[in-house]
Amino acid sequence: MDDIFIKAFWEEAFGCKWGNLTNKENIESTEIPQCTGKENVQTIATNVYDLNNFGLAYSTYNSVYAVAYALNNMHLCRSPEGPLLNRSCADALELKQWLHSVKELIALSFLREDEVIPAFRELSKTFPADGKELITYFYDIYMLGRLRKKITRTTTHLRFPPVYPILFWNVSCLNDVSLPRAQNYFLHYLKHVSFITSEGEELSFDQYGDPPARYDIMNWQISSDDNSKFVRVGTFDDDNHGRQQLVINNNAIQWNEAIRQTPVSVCTKSCFPGFWKAVQKGEPVCCFKCVPCSKGEISNITDATECIKCPEDQWASNNHLHCIAKGIEFLSFEEPLGITLSTISISFGFITVVIFCIFIKNRDTPIVKANNCEMSFLLLLALMLCFLCSLVFIGKPLRFNCMFRQPAFGITFSLCVSVILAKTTTVVIAFSASKPSSKLQKWVGYKTPVFIVIVCTIVQVLICTCWASLCPSFPQMDMASQETNIINECNEGSIIAFCIVLGYLGILATVSFIVAFFARKLPDSFNEAKFITFSMLVFCSVWLSFIPAYLSTKGKYTVAVEIFAIVASSMGLLGCIFFPKCYVIVLKPELNTREYLIGKRAVTH
Repeated sequence: MDDIFIKAFWEEAFGCKWGNLTNKENIESTEIPQCTGKENVQTIATNVYDLNNFGLAYSTYNSVYAVAYALNNMHLCRSPEGPLLNRSCADALELKQWLHSVKELIALSFLREDEVIPAFRELSKTFPADGKELITYFYDIYMLGRLRKKITRTTTHLRFPPVYPILFWNVSCLNDVSLPRAQNYFLHYLKHVSFITSEGEELSFDQYGDPPARYDIMNWQISSDDNSKFVRVGTFDDDNHGRQQLVINNNAIQWNEAIRQTPVSVCTKSCFPGFWKAVQKGEPVCCFKCVPCSKGEISNITDATECIKCPEDQWASNNHLHCIAKGIEFLSFEEPLGITLSTISISFGFITVVIFCIFIKNRDTPIVKANNCEMSFLLLLALMLCFLCSLVFIGKPLRFNCMFRQPAFGITFSLCVSVILAKTTTVVIAFSASKPSSKLQKWVGYKTPVFIVIVCTIVQVLICTCWASLCPSFPQMDMASQETNIINECNEGSIIAFCIVLGYLGILATVSFIVAFFARKLPDSFNEAKFITFSMLVFCSVWLSFIPAYLSTKGKYTVAVEIFAIVASSMGLLGCIFFPKCYVIVLKPELNTREYLIGKRAVTH
């Protein structure tokens, strides 16, 4: 019984005092029995010495090893490979003196409270001047540890419970210049120590000086003989590297009256996956309502407290159990709609080429000459480009085709309408200049229609060039417009520029329609104005219908609407202007004579 550890434990466990007490202590302890050494350890209450929980002893064991490893690392340190300033090591003599002082302080932690103050005073006399504050510091944490011990005397379930602070002092002292340098060195080594315990667990300290959080989850159980004990039913491990593990043995848990099933503690049945628990106003938290997940959200577990929103490129299944990847949507050449539109465009482009060949072959016939054959050839070429430019809108949007498809459409259609305006203006000038006193005779010739075509087309070219240079179109992924698909489309870059292109095209078409409308009653030999009036009426009707249809559709159907408008308006121009002439040239060649045209004009007069 000479060991101070045994004496301290014996007095604490059995509530007795050893002999050889002073008179003052005898007076104070007349009601406290004297320790005999024959007390039975098995009779100790579990709240004092729990045979089922050795967390405190295990923690002390690891604490001693941590100190030992830190001291060993300090002892093995060799300059210039040390961790301190200038890669130096701690001074050996200074370290030895400091360790002797610490050993004395550790012994004080096992003294009775009435013995502590005199012992601290005696010890402070042997400390150097710069260590006085260390004594005060240790005394404060010692008394705090005593107080904590009284408060938390019940069984702790921390696998690494806090032991006396004399073994694990606060790492914040590292920067305290009032403490001896040797202690600062030791704290540095202690903070960076790392070793494997006897249980095979890695022990190290984080930046705050705390060991890994490892807990035993205990269940208080009453056996058949009415004895209570704590049974470990799970563990929680954190290795300070972000890896956490929670293990619970549900079969080992004992509920009231030896029930091994979790008791029902709610007044509502569990919410299935696809739903989440919503607390009802005015009801306890155990009473909830199962609410279906909102659009675009899922829950794949039972009794979910909230739903998980699917990523932008995924959508929630109908039962809200899992997220499904969205499909990529664009108008392709492989799908039926793309095949139909491309086939129509290519077919009418081919028909335009055929009509062009017919006009070339019959360019010396009266009906071709009477309608300004040069402008007719240019109009056929422009119409062919209009049919073919619609193909640029089909296929996966890329930076190149997005940048040039709208300018190509705007320039080709401006060329078409400019040629029609030039042809109509030529008809009006030719009829008006036939009068002897007319001042329009100087405008008769090929220069006037060429000038109109060049000027009107160049204006649109400048608009499209500015558009493509300043804010060109680019491909983008629209994930919000449709729930199940991602729309791969071309962003026009500038809606204002797109409206200017359409507006200018509308102005040219309107002027052409007005001029052709007033020239519709000219003599039959010059009556191409009637056909131009009908063609521009079809053209304007198509594009006026295009605007609301374009704004009301999304995805590939927006592109399909624009392609349809391009093809339909081009077909209207081709059919109204050139089909009647082709009918005469191919099927009624007897009408393609100068005499017939002159005679028809005479009948008209």
